[in-house]
Amino acid sequence: MKQFELLGDFSSVEAFQKSHAKPDVIFLDINLPGIDGIKFAKQLANTNIVFVTAFPEYGATAFEINALDYLVKPVTEERFQKTVVKILNTIPPYPFKLPVIKDNIVIFIDYNSIIYIEAQDKYAYAITLNNEYKIYKWNLNKLEQFLPKEFIRVHKSYILNSNYIFGFNKKENKLLIHGLDINIPVGKKYFKNLKDFFNI
Repeated sequence: MKQFELLGDFSSVEAFQKSHAKPDVIFLDINLPGIDGIKFAKQLANTNIVFVTAFPEYGATAFEINALDYLVKPVTEERFQKTVVKILNTIPPYPFKLPVIKDNIVIFIDYNSIIYIEAQDKYAYAITLNNEYKIYKWNLNKLEQFLPKEFIRVHKSYILNSNYIFGFNKKENKLLIHGLDINIPVGKKYFKNLKDFFNI
């Protein structure tokens, strides 16, 4: 099982922001061009931070803003392995496919085929281009904990696959979806999720 994927290596905060990368973990230095790492970390939402720096004196400050770990250079392999364990214990893994029910049989569908997930009564349903599946066991709150990072909660009743979002109707406060003649409402509670996700 591949546990990590490198999304990018950036020389500045500006370069990172222009990339629109959405990592689960950022390895961040203190000494950065334009803004220091502590200030930048305070701006990040829903992202785990591991500081890697030559400045041990900022460790207490880093943990005050809930940094996952603080590594002081030079970093030994043994010390880095402890960080890896912290990451794996913090970020819940998700199954490669989503278990759903079809004709009273549990089958497994690819995440990238799911356009959105909707809560209906006590159950959650995965909507694809051609089908609607009742999700096996999990409700939206549980799903939100382990879905791939492409998925974003935008409403108490909806989680969307961001790859299918192509626009936002500000007047109606609804998201426009590729492939379906449907607009998904954005709840006030979740609007910040949308802004942070798309850097808008």
